[in-house]
Amino acid sequence: MEDSRFRDLLELIVKGDLKTLEAILPRLKSEVSSDREKGYLKAIEGIILSLKKDSPNLYVKMVYTMDRASIEREIENIKRIFLERPRLLSDEFQEGFFTCIIDFMKVLSSSR
Repeated sequence: MEDSRFRDLLELIVKGDLKTLEAILPRLKSEVSSDREKGYLKAIEGIILSLKKDSPNLYVKMVYTMDRASIEREIENIKRIFLERPRLLSDEFQEGFFTCIIDFMKVLSSSR
């Protein structure tokens, strides 16, 4: 997990408290400086947008319907595809983005 600020954001997502999250996000965006953190926050924004959409076919919505074991398998798939093959991640922004997706799924899994 990047840091506790980000974990708090992910927990708000899992709890469905998007209103609080959207109030905090602009301030946090102005505080981050590294490309990795920017990628992480961009993934959080994408998760929020996906949850607001009315389409069950979006990846985030599909993950939301999974049980704990399925989420854990999905985490391992993403790790294997992206994080264990650094050449697929061309920069720190992308690494932060995919790290956030994994962290989100870990928080979601632990809530099951």
